[in-house]
Amino acid sequence: MGNDASDRDPDALATVRDAALERALVEEAMADRYFALAATAEAARSDAATASDPFHATLFSLTTLRVLDRAAERSDAWVPDPSRDAYDGAVADGAALAARRFDLAPDDVASLAGVPTAALATRLD
Repeated sequence: MGNDASDRDPDALATVRDAALERALVEEAMADRYFALAATAEAARSDAATASDPFHATLFSLTTLRVLDRAAERSDAWVPDPSRDAYDGAVADGAALAARRFDLAPDDVASLAGVPTAALATRLD
């Protein structure tokens, strides 16, 4: 089953996306970070050369995680922060990916991701 070459996704960023979605569902304390990583990986898949190269996928993941960590640290900023808005949007996008991929109830995924159910619902429409 998992070792057959026909079962593997040749798209390295899809593998990153799927692993991040799975991790978000089991790592509640950092679910938002993994949802954001999944959404960012999905967005980056538009570059076919990067999407299929495991090295680029690894570099992408490491860089993205560092950026997401910094954005997440700014949750209590006194002034509106565009990077925080982008982070929150990526979390909601990743939660929508998980709801679709694993056929999960939007309320449950929204709660896990820490996003309003309405924000998730608009992404699922």
